[in-house]
Amino acid sequence: MAAVDPKELAQRNIPLIVLYVISIAALPAWYFVVQGGVVGDKKTKGTVEHAKFQLKKKKTTISTLAKRIKAKDKADPVYNNNFKDYFDKRAGSLRSQSEKLGQLVREKDENLEKWFDHFKGLAKGEEPDFNNFKQHWGSNAIPELKEEFAEIVVDPSDPDLVYLQDEAPRDRNEMRFAQKRYWAQKYLLSAIQAGGKTGVGKTKPKDKDETPKTIPARLIERISIQRPRSREQDKNKPKPLVTSFRVTLKLHCSFRDVSLIMSEIVAQPIPMQINGFEISKDSFRVEDRKINLLVDGSEKVFPDDHTQILLENASEFKGDDKLEEYVPEPSVVLSIEVDVLDFNAPEPKPKKAVEDE
Repeated sequence: MAAVDPKELAQRNIPLIVLYVISIAALPAWYFVVQGGVVGDKKTKGTVEHAKFQLKKKKTTISTLAKRIKAKDKADPVYNNNFKDYFDKRAGSLRSQSEKLGQLVREKDENLEKWFDHFKGLAKGEEPDFNNFKQHWGSNAIPELKEEFAEIVVDPSDPDLVYLQDEAPRDRNEMRFAQKRYWAQKYLLSAIQAGGKTGVGKTKPKDKDETPKTIPARLIERISIQRPRSREQDKNKPKPLVTSFRVTLKLHCSFRDVSLIMSEIVAQPIPMQINGFEISKDSFRVEDRKINLLVDGSEKVFPDDHTQILLENASEFKGDDKLEEYVPEPSVVLSIEVDVLDFNAPEPKPKKAVEDE
């Protein structure tokens, strides 16, 4: 057999040699492409190892959730999408309520912070001239307050005795608090006027021997207003969200009007809260000589027989349901402590505009 020349053999099998070389060269490419690109590592997204790692994490999470569900531990519940939807709606409802409360607080606080209508042209943060304010206080504001609530603040036995706190501010530093004192008195008197409906504005005795058959709600002591605590020692600290100053009232009224007066106080357009109140028996004496009526309530406790009515003609008696026409209801003394709240609420943040999709 003749010897085969390698060169000739190679020339005859060039296609096979080319294919062989290509196949050998593909091995490294396969490693880098398949092993490095498809299998890859757990940190590279889109690779097999990363997918396996994620599946293991999900398996762990699912196993943990399964254990929590089986345990039924109320301190560590498992929530699904239904819960999430509920919590989202609840959060929205609470957010809406919070915004409405903030708006209410700001509106009531604005009524406490505003100046007299006489100075309504002032810009926000601007104060009136002190001399003009003091002049308006003494010549207009206090006299008008006295006239509007004369039945409540003027002592019926001494017209010169007025139970308002009417001191004018001594300097500019006292001007703003004086304005707040005025609003506090005005709205508290408005509450007494609206709530004390049993007696205010009702019929008065026609002669000196007849006692009024109604109980006018009226002050019996001067309104007391405590100054708020000075913030000088806290000047390096931020202002608190709310401060307060206390107003104390003492008045005659009908017992049945106590709850009405309380309701009216908290319904006024400035922020107030009732800190406490006390009801006590009032000393009184009722006498009507025309019908031989005597009611003596001068002692702290009524005796057994404290009321006596003698009618000359029994046919004139209108019945038990008309007793108030014969025996007036005794008044009580109501002492109230009210805290007027002064808020330093921040302005609401503007809502972000929602872009149309």
